[in-house]
Amino acid sequence: MIKSNEVKLAVMYLRKSTEDEARQIESFEGQQREIEKYAEECGYTIIKPYKESYTGTEVKRRKVFLQMLEDARSKAINFNYILCYDISRFGRLDNDEAGYYRHEFRKYGVEVIYVTENLQGDDTDDLIVSTKQWLAREYSRKIGEYVCRNIVSRAGNAKDKARAFNIGRAAPFGYDTIYLDKDGTPHTIVRLLFDRSKEIYTPEGDLIRTLPAGTRFQKADTDLMGLIPSEPMRVETIQHMYGWYVKEEFGQYSIVNRLNEALVNGTGCPSPTGKPWCIGTVQSILQNEHYIGNTVFNKRSMGKFFKLAKTEEGVKAERLPRNLQTTMRRNSKKDWIIIENTHEPLISKDIFRKALEKRKVRNEDISRRGRALRSKYLFSGKIRCGSCGYHYQGWTRKRKGKKDKEGYICGGYKLHGKHVCQKYFLPSDIIEPVVFDVLCKEVKTWELSGIIDKAGEAIDKAPTVAQGKKDELTRKLCDIEERLDTLVECITPDNKDIISDKMVALRKERDRLKSELDDVATIEAQAVASTKLVGRLVKLASELRELWDVATVTEKKEFMSLLVESVSIYPERTMGEIELTSNYAEFKELAGSGKPANVLYDYRGEWI
Repeated sequence: MIKSNEVKLAVMYLRKSTEDEARQIESFEGQQREIEKYAEECGYTIIKPYKESYTGTEVKRRKVFLQMLEDARSKAINFNYILCYDISRFGRLDNDEAGYYRHEFRKYGVEVIYVTENLQGDDTDDLIVSTKQWLAREYSRKIGEYVCRNIVSRAGNAKDKARAFNIGRAAPFGYDTIYLDKDGTPHTIVRLLFDRSKEIYTPEGDLIRTLPAGTRFQKADTDLMGLIPSEPMRVETIQHMYGWYVKEEFGQYSIVNRLNEALVNGTGCPSPTGKPWCIGTVQSILQNEHYIGNTVFNKRSMGKFFKLAKTEEGVKAERLPRNLQTTMRRNSKKDWIIIENTHEPLISKDIFRKALEKRKVRNEDISRRGRALRSKYLFSGKIRCGSCGYHYQGWTRKRKGKKDKEGYICGGYKLHGKHVCQKYFLPSDIIEPVVFDVLCKEVKTWELSGIIDKAGEAIDKAPTVAQGKKDELTRKLCDIEERLDTLVECITPDNKDIISDKMVALRKERDRLKSELDDVATIEAQAVASTKLVGRLVKLASELRELWDVATVTEKKEFMSLLVESVSIYPERTMGEIELTSNYAEFKELAGSGKPANVLYDYRGEWI
């Protein structure tokens, strides 16, 4: 039997950043050819290749790399060397991270060899490797900076020309992508089918060919992209969904059922995935601003080096902290990039606004609706993960097939796995008493005497408040009309472009104020309802401890809905934050206690 130390047993590690061969400089074949040539010259015996297509800027989702490390640790495959084409193929990592993984392999008797780096095999290699590792990392950082700069530039061009553009994504359901040459002449339409294949059409609508799933449509670098309405069935499906939701008062589940019934009867439109329609798809469509003719992006990001952020000077690439995890992150709404009127809308702005308002009303108290209302978990719909932005979900942990503990688990992990978040679990018997103790301490600061009378007075004043709001909106509308008249009188051939832009902005503001004025009839009802809630809050608070001990889960949820807007959990910092409701803010105002601050607590029960 030949011992392993008499033969240089090696594996080769091949990596590229994408499956697309056209975008790769070093293909698998090119890397393998150089590695095999080096192995033959230097006496290495290659026993296995490890291949993967994934970015080199991180390791935790490189499954093949991690399997290679596990094989080295467990000795499932006996090897002493890893042959890589160059340093960047091992990973475009910083020196600390790359050094850590080289050290991990060395612990198990495995050395990493870079076949094209011309290393000398002496102590100077450490300096050369660290320098080239930094250069490999810097290359990825520069690419990230270039991509962000390109997106900002293209967004500016799209805004100037009122034209949509896509950043590595398919057209929204109901739209097709149209490609235009550099002069703006359309030449190709691409329609994505539910099986991920693509139909290619002429601008006149004649089918040219169909590309199989996974095949990229090759466009010229100078081509521009826009959105146009897709086939009539898709467009009508979008319009029906908004009509059912806004005009016929259908709930989202009712819309799902109607769409799927039409599919069964052979009269409906397939969903974007070709599977039965689901609530998530309907929710996404009813919130998608593309359907009113606007292009919206930068809602989420998972960059390692940069993110796009809005500043006073405009959209800029902002450097991310080095210790930030590379996970899907939801960006703040202030950083969303919205370009208006870039393509033909499928629904009116008024219908879209009403759909958002209806959804907002339904979401104002998520803990008292649907499954959350029937749930045995007190904080259903209330706890939000500070790491990924998803809500925690009620969950029963099991061990050896038996129920072990009830609590809450991060929805990002439960729905999408470690790609989005970690498996953070909060036991009910820890988080619920801690939050209640926080609220009890807050309640003890209240001066309850006379507050209920003040709440009654506020209800009586509600009509006056509503009329005051109406008068304020009317004054603003009159002011805008006067400014528009003044601008019309000042137009000259030299300033017409500047004045036209100002008039467009004023007309948009006028339309917004008119819409708000149309809804002023609801202001009084909202004021009365809000103040009544404050009264209920006071009555519950006066006997909080006694009522809590005998209350049902539903009754406890009622109290929580009046007081707690959300509970944000930051697992990595072992810290949580309670956001109190606007009703509580009104209560503090009645009590003369000023604006309340958010409450911080440690969910292990220790106060901070």
